Amino acid sequence: MSKKLIRLLVGATLTAAVAYYLAAHMDKVRANVSQRDSIQYWAAGKLLVHRDNPYDVKSTVELEWEQGYEQSRPVLVRTPPWSLFLFVPLGLVNAFWGWLLWMAASVASLILAMRLSRNMFQKRDELRSVFLFVGYLFAPVLACLEAAQIGFVLLIGIVLFLYFEKERPFLAGAALVLPFAKPHLLFFFWLAFFLWIVLC
Repeated sequence: MSKKLIRLLVGATLTAAVAYYLAAHMDKVRANVSQRDSIQYWAAGKLLVHRDNPYDVKSTVELEWEQGYEQSRPVLVRTPPWSLFLFVPLGLVNAFWGWLLWMAASVASLILAMRLSRNMFQKRDELRSVFLFVGYLFAPVLACLEAAQIGFVLLIGIVLFLYFEKERPFLAGAALVLPFAKPHLLFFFWLAFFLWIVLC
């Protein structure tokens, strides 16, 4: 059996296992959606779709009550205005489907970032398994997935910048709008970026 077929079977098995878990624990998953960071992004998208202010506490609290999440934490969005375009698609669906959409985007960003990083930095094919094992099972990766945070959007922006920087500088610069969604989390990256601009 070829390695490609084995990878396909493993991927299909993992996908089926996740789908079964979600179906079997749907009520619990739905109840926990309001405890994830993605609820902030969904609320911002919903308010934007309805032409409301995502930074208004009153609007977000009313939205929270309307959706039946009275016991959840506040859903006030804490990202700068230039990042709001990321959340508009989430506002087209309800909170649960918004969470699923956000998780799908996060997993896709993670996989793409891993593949591009492997192409850029992996020097020997025999280290591929180690690279994938360490990358996907790194504790902060799993924590970010569990909390439905924005980390993978920031990650893919930085990886795309590194990937395109030499041959397609325009695309590299455009990719930086993604990590700029949370500029304070990447202070040292922006410091290094500024020094690179000045010195190169």
